[in-house]
Amino acid sequence: MKTILITRPLAQSQSLAETLQSHGFKTIIFPTLLIAPPGQLSAQQDIEVDIAIFVSPSSVNSPHPNPPPQAGVGLGWGQTLAIGKGTAEALEKKGIKVMGFAEPANSETLLKHPLLQDIAGKKIIIFCGENGKTLLQDTLNIRGAIVNIVYTHQSLMPEYDENSLHWQASDVDITVSTSLASLKNLRTMLEKYHRLDILQKPLVVISETMQNAAPLLGFSNDILLAAGASNESIIRILL
Repeated sequence: MKTILITRPLAQSQSLAETLQSHGFKTIIFPTLLIAPPGQLSAQQDIEVDIAIFVSPSSVNSPHPNPPPQAGVGLGWGQTLAIGKGTAEALEKKGIKVMGFAEPANSETLLKHPLLQDIAGKKIIIFCGENGKTLLQDTLNIRGAIVNIVYTHQSLMPEYDENSLHWQASDVDITVSTSLASLKNLRTMLEKYHRLDILQKPLVVISETMQNAAPLLGFSNDILLAAGASNESIIRILL
């Protein structure tokens, strides 16, 4: 029975762990991203918008002290898009109808969506974390949209008491990482907590960018590319 090291933020790790366990895997949850309230608060967004975009499950389940309106309350949303299936599912749990999502879950794919083509003069609001990629915002601006940003959270590197980590590198067969920021933190944390042997174990990632970055970070075994960040995509690559 293989043991999977899950490095997603805690809320997302628990869902993936349950799915993996149902398929006969053992799991270790080791979040390498801590989702925290944003360091800077965005201005209140009372404008009516044509399209709302959420870029991650964390942007939906936000720890923002004044979280963005949900289900369109307070905003005249025309249509809602999500960066990937996991984000779409989080929105639907909030009662928000999603018109489309990217698969694989990245800005490049979402920018191909029909709703984001003829957008000159349209008002678009993006709910995202601080210090994230700006490709989505920059491209929509180039296409003539009026883009507003709401920072819903920031991603930090967690701090652990090493004595509380009741597992060793030898316990892990495969590691799962679903964002480049998480992967970079993982590399730092493996050294900090003396578990560098994990660099020699297979790694599952969800984008070609991550697949290319992994060897540069020291991962020397198979770098497995899942079709997306959904639990189903990760299970598929592991079976």
